[in-house]
Amino acid sequence: MMAVTVDGTRDILGIRTGGGEGARAGCVFTELKNHGLDYVLVLVGDGLEGLSEAVEAVWLRAIVQTRVVGWVWGW
Repeated sequence: MMAVTVDGTRDILGIRTGGGEGARAGCVFTELKNHGLDYVLVLVGDGLEGLSEAVEAVWLRAIVQTRVVGWVWGW
């Protein structure tokens, strides 16, 4: 997970791996809030089922945006 602050500074919030993503998402967000991440403006995710609800349970005003991946091919 990476954060970009309002002034453009990037910060790594954590690295998570494997299993139970849907059920674990809410726990991860609560953990981040407990460690001082008080406000999220926009969260970009991959369309995981229940992501919006998990984010809203922790940060009421956050916007959840599904990411779009594009590939550029060429030489």
